[in-house]
Amino acid sequence: YGNAKWETFAPGECIFQKGQNTRLQVIAQGGCDIFDGNWRKLASVGVGDFLGVVNYLACRGDNHSHHGAFGTYSRATEATTVVTWDSELLNEKLKRDKDLRLK
Repeated sequence: YGNAKWETFAPGECIFQKGQNTRLQVIAQGGCDIFDGNWRKLASVGVGDFLGVVNYLACRGDNHSHHGAFGTYSRATEATTVVTWDSELLNEKLKRDKDLRLK
């Protein structure tokens, strides 16, 4: 949708830092590792995988009491391209388009 932004990251570059994973993203090319607040590797993800899903779903709708990023980090493991959506604009689009809403 119109608010999507393409971003490219070099190997080893930080995709998001602790406290900054507040946007919904999907990996279009490449991959990354996800770490906890103590830099323990939690997962490796790649093409088609989403980043920021837990935070996005926790903050959907009118209840923003859980708003805030989770304590994880992400670093590209290779040249990586992600598509990023602004969560507030995406929520507005979902409110207007009943065919896109989560059911």
